[in-house]
Amino acid sequence: MSQFDFPRINFNGLIDVNVGTANNDDYSNYTFINESFNPPRPEWNGKPLRLADSLMVEPNTFGMTDEEWLEWSQNIQQFHDSNGKPAQLIPAEWNYYGGMGLTMKGVAVQSVQTSPDDFDTGSSLLGAELSFNMRPGGDMASTGVICDVNPESVPSSQFIASNLLLEKDGNTLMSGTPSKGSTRYINFQRNVALTASAGASAAVYHTIPKEALAGQEILDALGTDVTSRNDFKGVMIRYSLFRSLPPIGGFDYSTATLTRLVDLYKEQGLNAAELQITGTISPWYEGEFSSITMSRQMMPVETFISPGGNGQPVDPKDPSKGCYFSLAPVLFKYQDSQKPFMSLDLINTFPEQYNSTSGDNPKFSLGTISLRIVQKQGSDYVPFQDLGPINYSTENYIKRGGLIDVYLNTAADSMVDKNAESDSASTFPVILELYAELYQPDANQVLAREVDYMIASDTSTVYAEQSSSTTPQNKFNFNGVDVPCSFNVYFRGSQVNSVPGGLTIQVFDTTPNQSAHGPVDSFAYDPETPIAVTTPTPGNKLFYCALPGQTVTNYDQVDLMTFPIITMRVLPNENYDQYYVDPTAEQPVANDSLTFEILYEKVLRNYYLLYPAMSKHVPLNSKDYWNGPDMARRMYQRIQRSMWPTTEYMPRTRDLSESRTKLLQAWCLRVMQG
Repeated sequence: MSQFDFPRINFNGLIDVNVGTANNDDYSNYTFINESFNPPRPEWNGKPLRLADSLMVEPNTFGMTDEEWLEWSQNIQQFHDSNGKPAQLIPAEWNYYGGMGLTMKGVAVQSVQTSPDDFDTGSSLLGAELSFNMRPGGDMASTGVICDVNPESVPSSQFIASNLLLEKDGNTLMSGTPSKGSTRYINFQRNVALTASAGASAAVYHTIPKEALAGQEILDALGTDVTSRNDFKGVMIRYSLFRSLPPIGGFDYSTATLTRLVDLYKEQGLNAAELQITGTISPWYEGEFSSITMSRQMMPVETFISPGGNGQPVDPKDPSKGCYFSLAPVLFKYQDSQKPFMSLDLINTFPEQYNSTSGDNPKFSLGTISLRIVQKQGSDYVPFQDLGPINYSTENYIKRGGLIDVYLNTAADSMVDKNAESDSASTFPVILELYAELYQPDANQVLAREVDYMIASDTSTVYAEQSSSTTPQNKFNFNGVDVPCSFNVYFRGSQVNSVPGGLTIQVFDTTPNQSAHGPVDSFAYDPETPIAVTTPTPGNKLFYCALPGQTVTNYDQVDLMTFPIITMRVLPNENYDQYYVDPTAEQPVANDSLTFEILYEKVLRNYYLLYPAMSKHVPLNSKDYWNGPDMARRMYQRIQRSMWPTTEYMPRTRDLSESRTKLLQAWCLRVMQG
């Protein structure tokens, strides 16, 4: 639970998320009408608008040539919405030329916190800037990359970078390769004035091992009390991303906005979303995960309605006119010190209210929010001890990196068992609640309440390969390395290896998204047991680990913000033996039957059409360009598995299967060998 420890180096700023959008599948609830094509193609009437077949990792071209498709996808077309009404869209969506890059802008250290009440106002880290650059000075492109395991689903984004840098005045304070981050606690109701992705938020975690930080100032800043500990392992970087707004509205379907996008695409311009980012750098210790913190946890009790939703006043007598919002889970830890306190991670919890006129995005006022201890008596929760109000203002949120510490009084602290062998939080015999007046004095509306169990996987975004083998696979590709994949379970802050009544894993096929209904498999599960599955077909598997009584009957019931899940992409494999001189060779070489036209159709066309950023400097449809040994050597190097966790790996979307990788390598070897 090191993210709760001190010192906490708190940062804040902006980040450009330059995703490519042609594979997003945001529009598959729209259907074709004759006017979608010129000339009309009646055979597509009523079919969903989906440019990418993510099951087979290939484009849907609807019978068009490449040139026709490129023209059609970047211009305004006519469709029917889910109610059968006419609608206009640009099929390639709002950032067709996005290159999957992550670029921090002015992300700076706001404070260095040494205790709940104390800040080091003379720290050399104050004002230092965080980025994904390789070296100080800002003269290099960011190495940050974002890509989805499953582009049709939201809880599967990966954050990969070759370096994470903290610099000041041209000097490196921290530099190292961060572990892969995966989106956690995705909340599409984080903002009461913005909807869809604009109003969403998520938490992300990275770690850097101490060996990579040797001799760097960040270790001095952490102090010898931290770095001399036998269990000190490095640093954890945790942050929340929220308020996603591209310069040209992504979900504004007015003719004026769509025309601006058409004009932008004529210049192959970018429309990257700009997000706010707030977070902390803190110590990281042995036994802790690298992509999430396991701790005690409060869960939201319901969805709420804001009387000021969407920036408009609402008649309290007609709350249906408000905007619904939800709170993300709250992680917390009991801190046993001379003056005991609770540390609450609220970085992804409380909503903002964006002001489109000023551009400000302050915290939305929920009234007075307080923390209290309650005791469960039967099915009731009886208040035991109020621990006081929480300062959730925008200023305090940024200053403290979304972490709030609340002191315990003598009566509350006396309830903690100090004789526990493990973390004393595991035996805290009462339940914690966040409650608010929620717009009305004395309303005492419970916002979130502690649950007994926290369940999560440190490898929540993985890849598998389609295989005809009937032997289940039990290791999967997590950032270039095949590892076991499992769920861990904590009971009120301490790890356990069993749950009364047992756990159940439900498996859903989620590609294409319209086919995701009931679970396709279900089995009993013990914590930390590696998941083992066969993968006879390509697509995407979502694993949901359910407590007793919490299984679901339909994928729509899986709450992607609060449910413990693993997303597994199964990449399609085909037999290409006919194209190899010796198909039995570990690394075959292409024979003369493998022409560039076949290579383009089988592999490269997907990236040429759906990810045009890859072709800006290296045209993927040009035989002449790739027929020389220099370019073949570059491609050969960049598609190696060893390059996977780096920025240089090709393709950035990381959806190139083993059989297609081998086909590309065979082509490259033939060209390189002359």
